[in-house]
Amino acid sequence: MSDSKFFEPINYNFASSINMDVRIEQPAKKKSVVPDARTQHLTQQAQNEISRMKIKAAYEARYAAYKIERDNGKNDDEISEIIGLSARTLKGNHYHYRYNKEKRIESKA
Repeated sequence: MSDSKFFEPINYNFASSINMDVRIEQPAKKKSVVPDARTQHLTQQAQNEISRMKIKAAYEARYAAYKIERDNGKNDDEISEIIGLSARTLKGNHYHYRYNKEKRIESKA
């Protein structure tokens, strides 16, 4: 009874057991999966938002270091060496202008 030709192994997938070559089927599966344009668009938007958040966090960290050093009396050239940015970049990224604006607001308060 255990080696009978009439007993077939139980197939739990409820489909006929077909022996197929996986290497032949893979390209067909890849072609059949069409990416959804809406999903790709949302994924790209999310990636862009994460990138913007990282850039803003890096800017805020550099500005915090700039503000501390500026409060200690250092000029832009010395601060640029500490932060690792050029003095021109410090002015171009509005560190200098933002610092002066915050100081004016604090002096009025």
